[in-house]
Amino acid sequence: MADINRVTISGRLVADPELHYTESQVAICRFTVASDRDYQTKKGDRADFIPVLVWRAYGERCANNLEKGQEIIIDGKIRSRNGTDHQGNNRTFIELHAEQIKFGVKPQS
Repeated sequence: MADINRVTISGRLVADPELHYTESQVAICRFTVASDRDYQTKKGDRADFIPVLVWRAYGERCANNLEKGQEIIIDGKIRSRNGTDHQGNNRTFIELHAEQIKFGVKPQS
């Protein structure tokens, strides 16, 4: 069967990326992208907030070159994992594992 788990989103970073390392020293860059909707909900929401992970050297590059407010286009795969939130509750987390990122315009200071 062909690989059909492909996602492309565009948006802006809601905060500077965070770079972490696993116990085996593999780099993981995490950030969230706000992707505008075509519509507004009753609550007034106009964007979806998508958690993104970028692994290894590409993650280090993203951590060093991306910044809050920057426009990006991400191509990757949706992954789910089970874990515990900050309150100790069991949860399922949905994340976009990036494979390609187009760095867009940085915000003006």
